[in-house]
Amino acid sequence: TDMMDNDFIGVKIGDVNASAVVNFTQQDIEERSNKALTLEIENQSFTAGERISVPVYAANLNDVLGFQNTLNFNADLLEFAGIEAGELNITEDNLGLYNAADGFIALSWNTNKAVSLDAETVLFTLEFDVNESGNLSNQIYTGSSLTRAEAYTSDLEIMNLNLSLRGTEDSEFVLYQNVPNPFLNSTEISFTLPQSSEVIFTVYDVNGKELLRQ
Repeated sequence: TDMMDNDFIGVKIGDVNASAVVNFTQQDIEERSNKALTLEIENQSFTAGERISVPVYAANLNDVLGFQNTLNFNADLLEFAGIEAGELNITEDNLGLYNAADGFIALSWNTNKAVSLDAETVLFTLEFDVNESGNLSNQIYTGSSLTRAEAYTSDLEIMNLNLSLRGTEDSEFVLYQNVPNPFLNSTEISFTLPQSSEVIFTVYDVNGKELLRQ
């Protein structure tokens, strides 16, 4: 229920370029570069009952002051078990784990001095306990459902942030699980296209009746 006259203190962290919206009425349109920082993971197979380590790399981490995103993973197959810092000092202090059991984790990292690293450097390593056997393909991806996926240069230029599977090419259309699921007012639906193109998005009910097209 609604309650009035409750005193509290909110601490804002990870707001690298002071662009965080701190009220519900601000409707400013963000200007964003067409550049993108691409994080990468390697595909691997896993077996139920084991713990796996997933190193995270970057294909083009150049002059980056910070980044943030929501890490999404299939919570039916994987259970988050921890994170280990690599070249970047990213620990659980950089994570929001309130929704980890549902398959999404907020991540925010920044530094005082811009960083450039080669593509073979491990930025940080994710650890998961495996509930069902499978492989990482399409099981981990990035989004903005909790924390907007973006990266910042030393000039505070805002870039998009992506996560891809190392050693593979986007040669087919992939539709990812919506997050959160189930949802009440809104949900985020991510997909991968083999090439840049226009998309028609259509939603049907269980009887095949078209509910939405855009």
